[in-house]
Amino acid sequence: MRVEEGLLLKEYEGRPVYDRTKEILAPYRTEFRDRLLLEPWRDLATQCISCPARREARAPVLSEGPQDARVVVIGRNPGAEEDLNGRPFFPGAPCGQLLGQMFEIVGVRREDVYITNAMFCRTLRDRPPLSGELFQCVVWKVLEWYKLTKVRYVILLGTDAVKQFFGVGFPSIVRCSKDVYLTSVQEKDVLVFPCYHPGYVVRRTDLAPVLAKWCQSVGRIIRRTEETWRS
Repeated sequence: MRVEEGLLLKEYEGRPVYDRTKEILAPYRTEFRDRLLLEPWRDLATQCISCPARREARAPVLSEGPQDARVVVIGRNPGAEEDLNGRPFFPGAPCGQLLGQMFEIVGVRREDVYITNAMFCRTLRDRPPLSGELFQCVVWKVLEWYKLTKVRYVILLGTDAVKQFFGVGFPSIVRCSKDVYLTSVQEKDVLVFPCYHPGYVVRRTDLAPVLAKWCQSVGRIIRRTEETWRS
C-alpha cells in the first residue's frame, strides 16, 4: 500500500533481530544473564571488551535522548568527532549537522529523539564494521529497547543499521529506503523507515534532494499516524 509518494507500506512478516531476546541472551551463563537484565545496561556496556572495535576506540559512545521518545534513530557506529566528544551524531560534525537538518524537515526536535548506533565503538580509520562486531552489540540493543517505553517510529540510517535490526539478507538500502515497514519488537508495534546514512549523503551530495524528499514524506506519515493513534 502506497502511503506517500515513493514510499510503500509493507508488513514485515519475519521477526526482527531486536525481538529475539531469548536467543540473543541464551549463549551467556545464567549469572551473567541475570546481571544483564537487572543491572543498568549502560554501566555494563562501558565495560564491554567483546570485539576488536573496543580496542580501536577511545571509549564506547552510548545513546542519548529521552527514554519515552517516540522516534528512535539508529546509525552505524561513531566517527572521529563522535569518538572524541562522546555523543552519537555529534552536532558539530558534518553527519550530525545533516541529521539536524533531517529532523527539521521531518518536524521533530533532536532533544525529543532517542539517538543511538548499531555499534557503540568507532572502528580504526572508520573501517566498515564486521558482521560479528555488529551482532556482538545486539545484546546491548535488546536491553536498551526494554527501556524505550513509547517508541513508535524507528529510522534506520544505512546498511549496517538495517542489517542489525532486521538481519542478514534484508534488501539493500537502495531498495528498502523506498518502503516503510510495520513490525513488532518486544510487544511494541513500530513503523520502520530505512534510509541512506547522512555520512554517505555528505559524500554523495547528489542524493541531498532525494534525502530531503524522503524526510518530507516521513514527516507526513508520522503526523498522520500520530493523529490516528490519538483518535
